[in-house]
Amino acid sequence: MPQLGDIAQVKEIWPNRQYSYKDGFQRYIWIACPECGKQRWVDFYNARKTYGRCQLCATRHNCGAGNGAWKGGRYEDPQGYIHIKLATDDFFYAMASQIGYVKEHRLVMAKHLQRLLQSWEIVHHKNGIKTDNRIANLQLVIRGQHSRAHGKGYQDGYQQGYKDGQATQIKDLKQEIRLLRLELKQYQQHTPIKVFQEAYAG
Repeated sequence: MPQLGDIAQVKEIWPNRQYSYKDGFQRYIWIACPECGKQRWVDFYNARKTYGRCQLCATRHNCGAGNGAWKGGRYEDPQGYIHIKLATDDFFYAMASQIGYVKEHRLVMAKHLQRLLQSWEIVHHKNGIKTDNRIANLQLVIRGQHSRAHGKGYQDGYQQGYKDGQATQIKDLKQEIRLLRLELKQYQQHTPIKVFQEAYAG
């Protein structure tokens, strides 16, 4: 049995295997995982990269808060939805994806109803803002209702936009008329009466 810290070449550890000349001289070190204590031969250079952890412990260490890219178990996807990381012992974990994340608006609704949501149940954002996951902004609907709700939202938004556009256009026209009247008034005040008389006489 090797002792901790022993270093040997591949051809010495596994003499019955066939290696290329270069691979046969590759060095391995006998170490124990600092977390679980498992002892094994590890590539000399890889041992330094993983700090001697075994594969299982290294994976655990790089998951969740141990990973440099960890964002607290919360991220926004390209579609604008917020996802929340759930623990495996969480009651709502059955709603999570294979990697343990669930959309926040579905989780909020499920907690409000105190039950798991079915796959055919859809949580609709009333104001259309996908990051606004307050329960007051959420509505539980089925697929047909969801399509109609979005259609009505788009129609209402179009009509409101049309009204806003008309109001803005009228406001701009009024401003333009006001400026033209002001310019005309200034022009009349600085123009001699003879010029008007000659213009009308011609």
